[in-house]
Amino acid sequence: MDRRSNVEIKHSLCNQKNLKEVFTDVYTLPLLSEVFCKEIIKKSNSLGFEVNERESVSCQIPECILNEKDENFADFLLVNVIDGIANKFFKSIWGRIVNTGNVQVAKYDIKENVETHFHHDTTSEVTVVIPLNTGDYLGGGTEFKKHGIVKPLPTGHALFFPSFTKEHRGLQTTQGSRYLLVFWLKFVTDQYKK
Repeated sequence: MDRRSNVEIKHSLCNQKNLKEVFTDVYTLPLLSEVFCKEIIKKSNSLGFEVNERESVSCQIPECILNEKDENFADFLLVNVIDGIANKFFKSIWGRIVNTGNVQVAKYDIKENVETHFHHDTTSEVTVVIPLNTGDYLGGGTEFKKHGIVKPLPTGHALFFPSFTKEHRGLQTTQGSRYLLVFWLKFVTDQYKK
């Protein structure tokens, strides 16, 4: 099936009425189809997962960094998901758009990791997390310090927030493997210049 058609399936749901603010400056939005999410899992499994040895042990989640393993696929996701859909929401919320970023698939697995510690995503300005297989695992979710917990969202629904101001952590998966598509994005630096 054509990737583009799977990305576009959620366009009818990507509107202001389906945008939810769960905590101050933390939003959810239906974004990707389940079919496309399964394609992303299959692709990332074929590319392989590794832990980042430079991170603290509590942050070492197996990850498939798409910018390094398949730059074309990472670019496809940035263009079609972020620039093609998400940027209109970023513009309406924050008055800015993003134009660059890193893309990875993270794999939370009870056998390999536990709950992560609270952190900021310091290498980006906007974080977007999209669950790829909700219902195939138990546990999970995202906790925001001093705000509360966002339970696992339906497959393909995005959770997004400012990276520097929202301290958060991934919650432990208690059964099965939880796959997340994660974007770490940066705002266009000269978007106010004329």
